[in-house]
Amino acid sequence: IPEGATRTQRWWRTPGWTPGRPVSVSLSLQTEEDKKNLVRLQDLVDKLQMKVKAYKRQAEEAEEQATAHLGRLRKAQHELEEAEERADSAE
Repeated sequence: IPEGATRTQRWWRTPGWTPGRPVSVSLSLQTEEDKKNLVRLQDLVDKLQMKVKAYKRQAEEAEEQATAHLGRLRKAQHELEEAEERADSAE
């Protein structure tokens, strides 16, 4: 507790407060710092949202490719079964 302050006074706990500086100046400095932090956080949020969109797009593309590959596999299996049936009936 700074000299001259009582336990119930909280001004000395104000973030950025230094002895000899008015509390209003400390609060305005803290407000400026909060604004800077908010801008940084918003920038991080924007970047993360862009990454999420990119990952979502990649997942959709992978799903489309998997669907196409599965279709080709089923077609090849069907053709193989037909070829086996023809081979069996030719014997």
